[in-house]
Amino acid sequence: MQNAEGTIQVLQEERKTASETRTTQIDQSITALKASRIESVNDYNSKAAQEHRAPFRDKDLPYRLDAGAERTTCTN
Repeated sequence: MQNAEGTIQVLQEERKTASETRTTQIDQSITALKASRIESVNDYNSKAAQEHRAPFRDKDLPYRLDAGAERTTCTN
């Protein structure tokens, strides 16, 4: 998730000075990265909610992540 977030941020910076053709490519990449990020958040939340995994959960990891947040945090 954090890799996708970092890449999105870099692409958004690049977009500011990109050509029209490159802007279209960047927009497509950002859309794909956002979809991938949401899928990863949902997968994390699904696995974190499974009771049989509770004994192995790191106490510093959040129980759930917010797919709507711009950035994820991997600690409580």
